[in-house]
Amino acid sequence: MNPVLARNDDGLALSITPPLIKNNVNPGQVWKSSIKLINNNSYEIKVYVQVSDFEGGPEEGTVKFISVDPQSGDSGYLMSRWIAIDLGPISIPAFSSKEIPYVVDVPEDATPGGHYAAVMAGTKPGDDSGGGSKISISTMLSSLILLSVSGDIDERGRIREFSTNQQVVQDANIDFAVRFENIGNVHIQPQGEIQIYDFWDQEKGKILINHNKETGNVLPGGIRKWNFNWAGEKGFFRMGRYKAVLILSYGQQGRETVDRTLYFWVLNFKVLAYVFGSIIFLVLMIIFLVRRSIKKAIIQTQENIIQLQKTKDGDKPVKIKQYQEKQKRGNKMIIFVVIVFVIFIGGVFAVNNIINKNKDIKVLQKEKTNTDLPEEKMEEEGDDSSDIMIVDIDEILNKDTQVENQEKDIDDKKSDDNIEIQGDAQEKKEEKEKIDKDVSIQVLNGSGESGVAGTVADILKTSGFKNIYTGNASDFNHNITLIRHTKENVKTAELIANLFSNIVKLELFDNQDGLVVIVGKDFK
Repeated sequence: MNPVLARNDDGLALSITPPLIKNNVNPGQVWKSSIKLINNNSYEIKVYVQVSDFEGGPEEGTVKFISVDPQSGDSGYLMSRWIAIDLGPISIPAFSSKEIPYVVDVPEDATPGGHYAAVMAGTKPGDDSGGGSKISISTMLSSLILLSVSGDIDERGRIREFSTNQQVVQDANIDFAVRFENIGNVHIQPQGEIQIYDFWDQEKGKILINHNKETGNVLPGGIRKWNFNWAGEKGFFRMGRYKAVLILSYGQQGRETVDRTLYFWVLNFKVLAYVFGSIIFLVLMIIFLVRRSIKKAIIQTQENIIQLQKTKDGDKPVKIKQYQEKQKRGNKMIIFVVIVFVIFIGGVFAVNNIINKNKDIKVLQKEKTNTDLPEEKMEEEGDDSSDIMIVDIDEILNKDTQVENQEKDIDDKKSDDNIEIQGDAQEKKEEKEKIDKDVSIQVLNGSGESGVAGTVADILKTSGFKNIYTGNASDFNHNITLIRHTKENVKTAELIANLFSNIVKLELFDNQDGLVVIVGKDFK
């Protein structure tokens, strides 16, 4: 359990451990424990200790320290009066720690259920004037104590809310809110998960809640709220109705389980507009062509009747000629409408492609900006930090072939000139030997197409690489495949780029561990 650290404006650093203590006790039991205070300063300090009651604060999980009159009667869930501890001052040498023992004397008539208090430490004594436990400590930190007194324990809770920020989302990215209420008399820690299923009832994601954690406790009568985010796979066939199932279990004496289900839709309206717009256009075109064919058949029939009757009426041929001219204008109109529709669809896709490329460039710039290299150092090493190059597969293959031919010539020729060639080939051979197949490689899906990260991982394993991890990139807008490498792994990155059939971008990124391969939309 990590210590809690406090620091004031003067740079005073003090920490306490453990920050949270949970235990089960019986009425009349005397329980002994201790806290450790750590002085992280280069000088000796004096610390004062105080015991305070607390109750649940806002739903985000904070607590609120309160004052209770020692002369009052039953204090409910509070227990500060049960604790005896040295209030100080306590001297702690520089860069040292001190154990501070305390005793919890549980009354014989203690109410069954949860009881709560905090052991607080600081650089100034508390103000006890006027009774109660008034806190006035400058640099203050606390160790929370959660006790469960045996007896008629009531462990009950319920889900007050399980909701989403939107019922319909364009991308498979949605926020969940969970609110859990404790209606028993002892603190409980709900644990569970949120399972997401698609239209075909296939599991598409899982969010764990309070797994392997000491935090997340809900005090009696309190409500605790958690916010979660889920990002699924994108694509036309990923759209549809999704189901999210919340399952929570709690209790030490007997595990209870509660669940809640909600539904939401993933609909990309831009893609749907493309599809249904095209369908409507085709239907209208079919209707127009059918009507045109019917008119043409009627005109042809009228012309045949006129020829058979050999009429002398000049109006009908003129009308037939007018119909034919309308047919020609109709043909031109059809061609014009088709050209306009094609230009419109092409323009929409072109604008969408430009937007995606701009997003990809912004993401790369943001990731460069967030590196830990100081700005001065980045300016001094500008050529290295922005060393981005396009790797041509055929060029790499030709280089490897030339190196092999040079090594063969070394065995056959021993002249002075050949010795120089041998030296150059040896250097290239040593550079090839710098390839580290034990290096850690992260393969991230940056295209949004399902399974591409696993496919690339299989290719790397076949090529002899061992430490491979897969996952999703920060977004799915990477149009080209990118390999980030350090100076030590240049040759390894080039070898990996050689395994792709598409053009791969190499980027020098010193402030990282191992290699990062972001699979783009150009991957085949």
